[in-house]
Amino acid sequence: MRRKTTGVALVVVLASGVVFGTGAAASAAPASKPTVVTISASELLGTPKRFQGAAAADQADAKAFALGQARQGRAVDAARLWIGSGTDPLTHGRVSAVWEGSYKPREFRFAASHGAVSNADGFGVAMADDADGVRINSATAGFGFMGAVSWTNMYRYAGACSTATFDAWYSGTNHSLTTCFEKWARSGTDNWIYNRWALFTQAQQQWWETFWPTIDDFTIRSRPWKGLESRVWQLGAWQPASGGSTCSDIANVDVSIGAAKITVPIHRCESLTALPDANQHSMGLDWNGSTTDQRYLDMAFALRAANTVVVPVYADYSWAIVNSCTTLHICNIDEVANLKDAGW
Repeated sequence: MRRKTTGVALVVVLASGVVFGTGAAASAAPASKPTVVTISASELLGTPKRFQGAAAADQADAKAFALGQARQGRAVDAARLWIGSGTDPLTHGRVSAVWEGSYKPREFRFAASHGAVSNADGFGVAMADDADGVRINSATAGFGFMGAVSWTNMYRYAGACSTATFDAWYSGTNHSLTTCFEKWARSGTDNWIYNRWALFTQAQQQWWETFWPTIDDFTIRSRPWKGLESRVWQLGAWQPASGGSTCSDIANVDVSIGAAKITVPIHRCESLTALPDANQHSMGLDWNGSTTDQRYLDMAFALRAANTVVVPVYADYSWAIVNSCTTLHICNIDEVANLKDAGW
């Protein structure tokens, strides 16, 4: 990932891809050297709780998570969710996480670079299911906003979602990062397909605030969890192969391995780089640009396990940078780059 200097915020309507305004920055605020803090989920969030034992704010996050999943066609029981919250070590704002089963946060990473009148902040979360590859099954046939829409000679072995929220320094609302995975298998073989998608939604400024926040970088990466690399023997085909036209352009694509395949919807974003690594058996996407509101990323890749018995276990990492420009077109410049998760 590379950090870009942001000009005047692009005001983008993601549903239609219409750009209302662009421009070059009139000036830029000097930036401090980025401060980066990496902290384990257990240290940041403390002991996770179920819904009934959680604080009111945490319960509200769990309800919001369940409602969001319901809107995408998934039935999620809020009482069975895990919830934890803590304090951002850099901004001192509230951080929370809601997750299903064993698909839980393992590590958080925060970055901040502050100029004279503007700020840039980075938020990273590493997720992984447990070493046994526990099966978490959806209650419905569909699996939310970017799950597979059809499949041949495969079954969904496991799948889950998680959402983390981060207070925004410029707003009374917060950023949210939802990440989901599906693990598909072909019975009696070593053939698997890993489907991954994520959505970062930035906090919107209130009408009286004088900052224009933009998402300037968003990346998702998946690779075998540290210590379990031997369970994966080979990386296969993947989608998307490269960037496309606009992030509002969605196409159904096939990912195949042998006689098996799944069909998944993919956002074909511009300014997108695919990051396959055959040696590490990993896959990633890195988007660099400038947009308001939200950014989706989704990918799927085939793989062969070490044998027909072991279950591949992947670590999922997500990272986003939010920059805040003033109404005078002053934006922060920082050098937040190349951050990695705990299982990398």
